[in-house]
Amino acid sequence: LINIEDETVTVDLVVYALATRSINDALSDALTSDLVLIAFSACLLFVFVCFNMGRLHFVHSGIVLSMLGILSIGLAVLVAYGFGSLVGQKVGPINNILPFIMLGIGVDDMFILYTSFAAIPSTVPLKERAGLALSKGGVSITITTLTDFVVFIV
Repeated sequence: LINIEDETVTVDLVVYALATRSINDALSDALTSDLVLIAFSACLLFVFVCFNMGRLHFVHSGIVLSMLGILSIGLAVLVAYGFGSLVGQKVGPINNILPFIMLGIGVDDMFILYTSFAAIPSTVPLKERAGLALSKGGVSITITTLTDFVVFIV
């Protein structure tokens, strides 16, 4: 209803509230709330990985390995967002799930490599030991990575 100088005029008017600013504000709010959750889950995963991989030995400690593994996963998330931005991929709410998926897959791959390396006797030279660990664990990691790729590309 529009009232113009004491005359009443009825108008059928449909308003669609869609503005670039409102979309950006909503995405910013979603990202801000998810950043706290991502940081908390990364810290929780770090503690979990440290307890499972860590040993109380100065040379054979898995705590530094755990820190480097979580750091490499974080860097992979940054590279994924950077590459997506480079090719023009728009960031939406579904993209906020990416860090959680990459944390899960990365920690799984880290455990596979760690257990395959630990299963080889320490009498084997280091280069040979690393090669054997990668040959055993690499097959599993390759298969899971390919199946994850096929599932998420569809």
